[in-house]
Amino acid sequence: MKNSIILLLIVISFISCTSDKVCHKHKINEFNKKITDTLYPVKEGSYAVKVIKVKGYANDSIYINGYKLYFKHSVDTVLQGGDYYGTHPAVFEFDPYKAKEGDLEIEFCIL
Repeated sequence: MKNSIILLLIVISFISCTSDKVCHKHKINEFNKKITDTLYPVKEGSYAVKVIKVKGYANDSIYINGYKLYFKHSVDTVLQGGDYYGTHPAVFEFDPYKAKEGDLEIEFCIL
């Protein structure tokens, strides 16, 4: 719990410190294919982290950038996708894995 609070504070500080944020949102209610999304940094931008926001529910496990999320109930979470310095495009991947139905909103960001 303590690590989650620290991570949330770090993410909030990055969000408030940078105006070069790039985000893509995906509304997922069909779980029959993988989604790959690429975010391109703004030139001369200042970046530090990749962030993944997940909200909604699914009836089983999914993968997002290597994170396995298992659903028993709904989820509303923020995942740190790793350090990011804007030197190359950031790739995000969603894999429905075992989930066959649900309703998710996923936002991929570079901050």
